[in-house]
Amino acid sequence: GWAAGTELPSQAVQVGWHVNWAMAIEHGLRKPIGSNLKEELQHWHGAASLKQFLELVRSPAAPPQKRDLASVLLMCSAHGRDVIEGIQKSSKLAPDNFEWQKQLRYYWESDEPSHFGGSPGGDNIGAV
Repeated sequence: GWAAGTELPSQAVQVGWHVNWAMAIEHGLRKPIGSNLKEELQHWHGAASLKQFLELVRSPAAPPQKRDLASVLLMCSAHGRDVIEGIQKSSKLAPDNFEWQKQLRYYWESDEPSHFGGSPGGDNIGAV
């Protein structure tokens, strides 16, 4: 995935991962009742995603910085999987579900909805 293959500092990758994760979960929670949230978000927490990070962590050939980043993203993915499972166990699959509301979430706020670049003063990353 993009996170494991980047040369960006690990803190930047973590923030990017968390922003994308929160957006994906919110999108999934806004789907009509009957949608399977776990299937919808399989690319975030599926066995393939976790396996990719685990292989990097265990690889002696991988640079230490990549292994450290993969380790952090592996923990984030496992935690995200647990959050999704907790939400699915509750009776309410909606953005105002308590299991979702109690999570620290990162959001990208932009003056331009389709813009993900760096316009001066127009883009912010916030935590809820």
